[in-house]
Order: sequence, then structure tokens, then C-alpha cells
Amino acid sequence: MLRFSTLHTFVFARFSFGASVLPLLFLTLALQSCMTASKAFEQGRYNQAIQLAAAKLHKRPGDVKHTQIMASAFRMANEADFSRIRTLELSDSPTAWENIHNIYRQLESRQAMVKRALDQGSRLLPSDQFTFRDYSADLADSKNRAVEDLYVAAQELLAKANRFDARTAYDKLQRVQGLKPGYKDSENLLRMAKTAGVTRVMVTLQPTEGLSVPVAFEEEVRRIDLSALNTQWVEFTQVEIMNVPNHYYMEVRFDQFVVSPEQIRERNYEEKARIQDGWEYKKNADGSIARDTSGNRIKVTVFREVKVRVRLYQQIKTASALGSIQMADGSSGQILAQRRFSGVAEFLNEWGTARGDSRALSKQSRRAINGRRLAFPADAALLQQAAPQFRAQMFSQLQALRSLAK
Repeated sequence: MLRFSTLHTFVFARFSFGASVLPLLFLTLALQSCMTASKAFEQGRYNQAIQLAAAKLHKRPGDVKHTQIMASAFRMANEADFSRIRTLELSDSPTAWENIHNIYRQLESRQAMVKRALDQGSRLLPSDQFTFRDYSADLADSKNRAVEDLYVAAQELLAKANRFDARTAYDKLQRVQGLKPGYKDSENLLRMAKTAGVTRVMVTLQPTEGLSVPVAFEEEVRRIDLSALNTQWVEFTQVEIMNVPNHYYMEVRFDQFVVSPEQIRERNYEEKARIQDGWEYKKNADGSIARDTSGNRIKVTVFREVKVRVRLYQQIKTASALGSIQMADGSSGQILAQRRFSGVAEFLNEWGTARGDSRALSKQSRRAINGRRLAFPADAALLQQAAPQFRAQMFSQLQALRSLAK
């Protein structure tokens, strides 16, 4: 039984939902507050009618009107459930007994709710208006039949040796475990279904013909964690397993390595700044010194503009690693998608000289003035710095292509 005061409802809405949700929340609460047990009964919402009637009887034990509503709703709901059970018993649906079992659980739950209401009424409710039943045998029988139906259906699906049917079998076997853990060899079949339902994506890394890949660079790229790409039914791997098919191939290629020439650029520019340069007495228009209301001479800050000429040198060298991914169907070899990516590293060093007032220097220029010329990194070392970005971009493209793996 749920009861919200107006204040508590407002606070809950204010702090748990966005403003756009509030109108819908208030509408829902208004509809709930307007709903009565009799209205719910008239609309055929028997379970809700029982809940609302039970809530009223909890406050006013022995209330005749709500006792009758609860009794009538209880009877009508049960009749509807038994009618549905009879229909399912005559059907050929493979899930008939699972549905029947769920209905019996609903019958038992509803009956328990009514019994609690009677207990709270402390003999003031006329229990002779209610007919109760022991559902233990019905629940046990329907569960056994449901488990067997699910088990047989899962076996048939696994026999088809199709990964999509295996996934359906896995779902059914999980329901078997939920109803009756350890039933026959269901645990073993569950493991088999899990393995059989997986889509394997084989990832290979190789250079374009004629391209020499630095060993350290390739080792860094191969550190990619393919398991982070896995989902429940899609598995990325770099390991071939005998007699286990690969449903898709993703071929990653090292296509090209480009290293720029070593460059030193020179730039000359001027910088200015307005700086504080002491103080002086403020003067009136006639040249006399200005004073405040207390007769004290007024001091003012003096500002002036300073300049500096900067000669900036930049050392620049870049390295790029270009790669591509080609995704193909494992059975037909059909190319499904292609992607390109890259990794880039840049060596940038600045140093310089300044002539003039250093107080005009910007932060960037000041750093350059304090810098010095460095040795350019070797090509292989700079390429190695591009490897982590190359690997990250490769992972991103593999992730984007994952949705094509069914």
C-alpha cells in the first residue's frame, strides 16, 4: 500500500525529476488520488480494486462497502485467471505452462493480499465471502511442466547449430535455472548455448606490403585490450581456435609512416604592456595639488606603456602513422566496411631573445625567452610517441564497426 502526503510528493518530485517530468508526475498522482476501489472495479481493474479496498479496510476494519468490493474483485479476478489457465491448457503454445505457472503465482499473491487484509480486520471482516485455495500442488505441477517445456525447446534449438537459435536456447535455459536450478543437465546446456551463441570477430594486424614497422611501435599498438570491445554475444579475438569458426574478420593495416623534415622557424614581433610606474600627487586644473575633504594630498597611480622586441625560434618536427581497417564476412569474404585512422606526434620547442623592457613580455614569450635549443628526436622515437594515439583511434574504429557484427 502506497500513500503520499502532498508535501512528501512535492519534495520527491522536486529533487528526483527534471522540470519537464513534473506535469506528468502531478497528473499521474492526481489520477491515482481520484481512483477509488469502486471505480477500479467498474473498469475491470480488479487487482487495483483489491489494493484500494484493503487500504480502506486497514483504516476502517469491517467497512461493509469495501468488504463487498474486495470480495467481488477477488472473485472476478480469480475467475478471469482460471479462464485463462483453461485456455492455455488447450493451446499448443510452447510457453503455455510457463504462463500458467505465472498465473498461479499471481493467484497465490492475490490471495495472500486478501488474507492480510482479513487478518488486519481482526475478525470484523466477514471471511465467509471469500473462497481460498491451496495452490501448492498447482504451482509445483505447472512449474515442472514449464521447466520441461523450456528444457525440451532449448534442446531443439541447440540441435539446429545456429548461433542465433543458441541465444534463444540460452534465454530459455536461464528461465529453467530460475524455476528449478540444476534441472537435469541444464547447467551444462547453458554453457554450451553461451559458447554456441557467440559471434567471433577475428582481428589481425599487419603492415601494407613493403612497409617496415618499427618493432616498438607495433608492440605498443598490440597492447590494445580487445576484451573491452566484447558484448554478451560478440567476442573480439586475435587467437585462432581449431574447428571454431570466425564469423567476421577485421584486418588492421599499418599503411604509412610519415616523418616531416626538421624545421627551425624564426619570427620577430613586438609586444606592449601598460604597467604601473609609481605614483604622483593629483593636480587641479590650475596646477595646485588636489586634496581630499580632510585636507590630505591625493595620490594617484602612474601608468605608462612599455615595449619589447622578441625574436622567437621554433623547432618543429612531426610524425604520422596512418592505418586502416577492413571488415569482411567470415563466410563469403564480402567486404562490409572500411575505415581509416591515424596517430600523430609533434615535437615543438621554442626559444628566443628579447630587446627592450621585459615587463612587456607575455607568458608565452617569457617561456620562450627562458627556453633553449634542443636536439631533434630521432624518427623512430617520434613515431613511438604517435603509437598510443594510433592505438586509441584504432580502438575507436573497431568499436564503431562492432554494430555490424551480428
